[in-house]
Parts: sequence; structure tokens; C-alpha cells
Amino acid sequence: MASLSTHYEAYKVKYTLAMQDPEETETRYHTVIFIVTDDNGDGYIHHVTGDITAGMTYQPKQGKQPETSQTFHRKEFLGLVQKSKYPDEVNRVCMSVPPPHAQKRFNPQTMRYEQFKPDGSFYAPGEPRPKYFKCTEWTETKAIPALFQAGVLEQGAPLR
Repeated sequence: MASLSTHYEAYKVKYTLAMQDPEETETRYHTVIFIVTDDNGDGYIHHVTGDITAGMTYQPKQGKQPETSQTFHRKEFLGLVQKSKYPDEVNRVCMSVPPPHAQKRFNPQTMRYEQFKPDGSFYAPGEPRPKYFKCTEWTETKAIPALFQAGVLEQGAPLR
């Protein structure tokens, strides 16, 4: 049976952005995995950082209780992580998930930053373009499922 002596709680946390991407039509958030490791609610953030012009990298870092941040938006319980698997297994799985690559660069013909194709060419005017793959997509569609699939993130109920 899971307890605070054997497991940490894992959450998906969303923070408001200082500035929204003007090309986006919906509000975006910086989305992270937060593992509570301290009794006071502090822990570690597992996320990708960077931007879609340079690409992103996985960067775990120590973090305060999410609700204390001025940019805190929402926290959702994900499951539990065995203390014996933390942080090594969480980092191993997250590092195995490719982070978002560069998806936008300066087009000297139009004098604008534009989305480009996987082969490096720019989209023609009116040509359908895929949605950008950013931190939220990495966290929700890649990292969290990978952690569950690897058995690092387990189903369970909050322990507090």
C-alpha cells in the first residue's frame, strides 16, 4: 500500500505565460510535471524549456509549492512515484522523450518568422500547417504517458 514513507505525489501543473504567442488562437500555459518531495509541498519540476525557434531541452529543477507562484494556474493529480525510483527513473524516462525541436525560423523572402516543414522548407501561403508542438504537448502527450508505460508513474490517490 502506498504511503508518504514510500511514494511521492506527482502532479501536472500549468503556469500562465508572461506573453502569449500572437499566432495562437487559444490561451497557452507552461505545463510541467511536479513531484512533491518535501512536507511543505515543495519538490521538483520536470519540464522542457526553450522556444520553437531554437528548440527545447528537458530541464529538471527544484521548485516551490506551485500554488505559491504568481503565475500558478492549475494543478491536477497524476499519480504516485516510488521514492526508490526518484529522481533517477523519472529523469531517465523524461530524457528519453524527444523534446520539441525548432519549428519556426526567419524567412528572408517574407522578412518574417514562419513555421517550417520537417525538411526545412517553408510552407506556401494557404498551405495547411500542423499545430506547434510545445511544452504542453510534450508533457501531456509524450512524457506523462511514457512515465506510466515505464511503470515509474503509478495510478493511486493523493496521500495528503
